[in-house]
Amino acid sequence: MNKVIVAIALLIGFMVGFKGGYAQNREKIAVIGIDVKGIGIDQETFRNMVLLELEKANKYEVLDRYDVGDVLSKNNVNVEGCFGKTCQVEVGKMLKADKMLTGNVDKFGNRFIFIFRLIDVRTESVVLTDVMEFIDQPEYLSTMLRMSINNV
Repeated sequence: MNKVIVAIALLIGFMVGFKGGYAQNREKIAVIGIDVKGIGIDQETFRNMVLLELEKANKYEVLDRYDVGDVLSKNNVNVEGCFGKTCQVEVGKMLKADKMLTGNVDKFGNRFIFIFRLIDVRTESVVLTDVMEFIDQPEYLSTMLRMSINNV
């Protein structure tokens, strides 16, 4: 009985410590758009899928899409077509993000090509580019995305 109580106490302590300490040290990341073509999903839906996978990866503090939308709206910023480094950095500064994630997903023949670029807002540089190629199997799109996001 005592061992069970100790185990539960340790587990609760670990969870509280993990939530309280680790979350504060994570870099803030924002996603304002991923360019998608030929995959049967619109940009907004795909962006939401990316946000979900980033949340599940628990590597960054993911800026909420509603908070991002609110900041952009208050500053009269239209981010449609904002996929390049310069635009991403400008928006990232406005959002007070450490990193911005952008990229594109295209269908070429019988392949899906996922290209993600991680941009450091402070240094204004692309710190990571990840390219993954998958066989065209739309039913596995979420798995493809998860594999790509895990590289970011």
